[in-house]
Amino acid sequence: MMWFKVLWASRKFRVAIVDMVLALLIFILGTLLTDIQAEFWLTIIGIMQPMFVMVVVGIAWEDAAAKRSGTFYVPPDPH
Repeated sequence: MMWFKVLWASRKFRVAIVDMVLALLIFILGTLLTDIQAEFWLTIIGIMQPMFVMVVVGIAWEDAAAKRSGTFYVPPDPH
């Protein structure tokens, strides 16, 4: 279960999970709505997707810069 705690501590992972949940909700809602409403919501999620990707890229960029400068914080192993 330690792998899940490490994964959950990752900001990139949490952003990706939020993105996936939103995409799934929109997809499921799309099956329940009329074609025009579904197209609207699919367009909205399509507009939001690049922003989620940019957030993940930004976090990765910050993490890489911190690692290069030696200021990257690695929490101690609880075991």
